[in-house]
Amino acid sequence: MVNFKTLSMAIAATTLSFFAIGINSAQAALLQFSFTTDQEGSGSFLLDTETPVSSEIIPPLFDDTGEVFAEGTLYANAVSNFFFSSPGAGTFNYATLDFIVFPTVSYAPGSVAGAIGLRQCSDPDADCPIQLDLDYLGSLAELPTLSANSESYDLFAVFGYQAGVAGFTLDESITSQSSTAVPAPAVFPGVLAAGALGAVYRKRQAKKVSA
Repeated sequence: MVNFKTLSMAIAATTLSFFAIGINSAQAALLQFSFTTDQEGSGSFLLDTETPVSSEIIPPLFDDTGEVFAEGTLYANAVSNFFFSSPGAGTFNYATLDFIVFPTVSYAPGSVAGAIGLRQCSDPDADCPIQLDLDYLGSLAELPTLSANSESYDLFAVFGYQAGVAGFTLDESITSQSSTAVPAPAVFPGVLAAGALGAVYRKRQAKKVSA
């Protein structure tokens, strides 16, 4: 005779082992970054690399003659839990920010330009309290899918300005950064199987009690 109590406990233990393995091996879509600046600033944020491309059109970049020289790819609200604090600039907290990649603009060999900021930072006639610039080192062939490798994002500056006012209200170079992949838990069919067997065991116990 099958001992349902022993069997359900064994499968539950096996399921927990599979579940733990799933958490460690699941490909992380969420990347956590922290950084420091040359003016004693520090910040952190999360980037969701599975954010789809937005259908919203953002203003393009213009050169000194007013001609369009680059258009960006917008990932709306891809950045969350953004924090930055600096003695000279104050503290900034945003629940979400946009992530933008400019596939035709390059600041460094083997990379293209990227930016993290408020939507209004794409408008040259609007204030931009804070924007973080970076080199995107991910594969261009895979765009618009963002790289899930944290080393594909090289942060180098954080700045801000007021529209129509010369100079920056915030201008700091990023001197160090660290990044960590945040694994997403994976659910295996074994979880459902264990739940089903647990239900069978509870029904058998109920029958015994009623008998």
